[in-house]
Amino acid sequence: MIGKTGGIIERYYPQFCFSLYFRCSILKIRLSTVQNRYMKLFKNGLIAGVVFMLLLAGCSQRSTTHLTYYETQCADAYGHGSNDNEHITNINQYLTANGVNSLNTELEIDNDSIMACLACQCPSGMKVTIEVDDTDVAEAQALGFN
Repeated sequence: MIGKTGGIIERYYPQFCFSLYFRCSILKIRLSTVQNRYMKLFKNGLIAGVVFMLLLAGCSQRSTTHLTYYETQCADAYGHGSNDNEHITNINQYLTANGVNSLNTELEIDNDSIMACLACQCPSGMKVTIEVDDTDVAEAQALGFN
């Protein structure tokens, strides 16, 4: 009985060799099973990734426009808030009520529009910038945004 171990171990300890060979065979089977599972997962993941990328490539980019409105001292249709967050919330609620979906709303001080005029129609120095879909530009312009 001479086999893979060179014959000496097999001749004196045949149970050990059979046991070792059997364990090695089971280990090889288990490894191949695990490798097959991971290869299937990899192939499925690769296919899913390619399909996902094709779907993203097929999606159209959203086209947006930035519009500006220079606030007045007190003649704005939406109320001013006690802080910037409340002010932006009032602006967004006003826009939504008039059919305009603002994707982004920003407030900033515009030094060029500050005047020493305190009449209601005079500029306050605050500039509101909104980002809207191109489909909402006409509605936003009707509300005074340019």
